[in-house]
Amino acid sequence: MSKNIITTSSSSPPKNDSNDEGQGIVGRIKKIRHKEFLIAGLAVLIMLILYFATCSSSLGSSGSANQDSGYTPQENECRLRRVERRLTEAIVSINGVSSAQVIINWESTMEIIIANTNQTSQNSTSQTPVLTQGGGQSRPIIIQEIYPNIIGVLIVADGVQDPRIRFEITNAVVTLLNVRPAQVAVLAM
Repeated sequence: MSKNIITTSSSSPPKNDSNDEGQGIVGRIKKIRHKEFLIAGLAVLIMLILYFATCSSSLGSSGSANQDSGYTPQENECRLRRVERRLTEAIVSINGVSSAQVIINWESTMEIIIANTNQTSQNSTSQTPVLTQGGGQSRPIIIQEIYPNIIGVLIVADGVQDPRIRFEITNAVVTLLNVRPAQVAVLAM
């Protein structure tokens, strides 16, 4: 009697670890039930990174400063954004609000008034800014910062389905920014 023994051997190609890893991440993302939260979280993270990168780099640069005011448009923009950030912090501290986003629509840019010295010669008068030295930089002395008028305020927040919370947010914005209630829009997140 003869016995037939059949053996099979399979040679599979070596696994590509980077490909499996990529499929693993994609697979994990597909399993996440609330993809909207993940996407929203990533979007907020990217916006925050861009926001802070723009403000911190412009506040540290002095080479491109405007000779009239000593401040770049980016620095003025950061000052206006700081108002939004502080308002967001105030809104999130209201009981019942866990997260919020604030956008303020300004009428124009910020105006900065600096100290000048007047020098008069025979036929003309010239003004030169009064500078202060600090940290290896010379910057003008600011007499006054004039914030522009506010056209409108948009707040997108959690918990505003409750009319009491919506009223508290509107009242806080009206009080802090000295705007009319009609200039404030509060929407649910």
